[in-house]
Amino acid sequence: MTGMTHAIIINHHQLFLPGVRDLIKSIERDENFEVLYWKKSKITDGKKANWSSVSLLGNFQSLDSTQFQPQHKQDDDLIKFWSELRLPRIWICFMIDIHIGLNGMCFGKATNNKLDAKVLIPNFFDAIAWSNEHTYFNYISNNNPENVWNYRKNVAWETRNYLVKLFNSRLDFPWAVDVIQYKEKKLKKYDLCIPGAQYPARIRFEETLKGKLKLAPIQKSDKNLIQTLSYLAKLFPFIKSNHISLKARLREINMNRFLMLSKFAFTDGGTYLDYFVRKYLEIPVSGAVLICKPTESLKMYGFKKDFHFLSIEAFLANKNDLDTLHFKFRNNLEIAQQLLHKNHSFEQRINQLKSFLNLLTTHGESRGYFFDGDFILS
Repeated sequence: MTGMTHAIIINHHQLFLPGVRDLIKSIERDENFEVLYWKKSKITDGKKANWSSVSLLGNFQSLDSTQFQPQHKQDDDLIKFWSELRLPRIWICFMIDIHIGLNGMCFGKATNNKLDAKVLIPNFFDAIAWSNEHTYFNYISNNNPENVWNYRKNVAWETRNYLVKLFNSRLDFPWAVDVIQYKEKKLKKYDLCIPGAQYPARIRFEETLKGKLKLAPIQKSDKNLIQTLSYLAKLFPFIKSNHISLKARLREINMNRFLMLSKFAFTDGGTYLDYFVRKYLEIPVSGAVLICKPTESLKMYGFKKDFHFLSIEAFLANKNDLDTLHFKFRNNLEIAQQLLHKNHSFEQRINQLKSFLNLLTTHGESRGYFFDGDFILS
């Protein structure tokens, strides 16, 4: 169905994340969407009359109007505006971690909110677009708040179950990437790259191989980059006013550079929770061979072990002859990128969102999810 206009109102403090920033740019190019930034866009009744649905990308946290930084209080004006809408209302919260709980997801982490998310969410949203449709983890009840990861796991479990039961209309909306045609880089300076935050499993994997393989010095490079940028921000007003977005952009460039120069790269979805992080997509795009453990999410999104990615066991068993292993597996990089084209490019993600919203608008209910590598809409 064509001719529908779906409004997306943006109120999120992590717009500098490449997966969020680039997704929004792609949505803005689609004529079926109207993108508006809360506090920056003038929203009139005339605009609302043309909308078929309205989505909130982010949450109800009060942000400043310059860099969208959190002010740690709820945005009462946005809440009032949202409560008066009489359209199908969708919550796009794919970038928000569920381990911070419902209030954290709805009002922002560490926000002094006056409202209860369990009261607000059922009255404010008709559907949800999120990245936890296939987030499964082994749940063991442990209410000891001193064990941080077990506590987060409990919160994530309760939050996910609540949202699944609440919303019949859900769109599985994981991260996406720009997919470019893979070209083999002759120069691979490093055996292995471990990008991103230093999650426990990533630290353990690095410690296991330190001194045995040539590891990309990405963490050291990141630290030097951040220190240099912080120093320059004190001297130049332009850099100071754009410090957060510049830091994110430079770290992204730094990561991509090291990935392109590496034969293999390892990632995971964090301790216990096994989120589908964007690095599962960024690594194959870069031309490095993805190393990870199999998860339910990877299976549902079409990733097959030792075909689209190497298992940890297969990599460690061949660590003494990585050139041969890389030679055998590099042809699979093109196959992995074909999978990303099919399921996880920005173009596909926007088409999935548009189809979901069209069906929701016309039938009052919609469900979009992945099953064994296929996207299904019902």
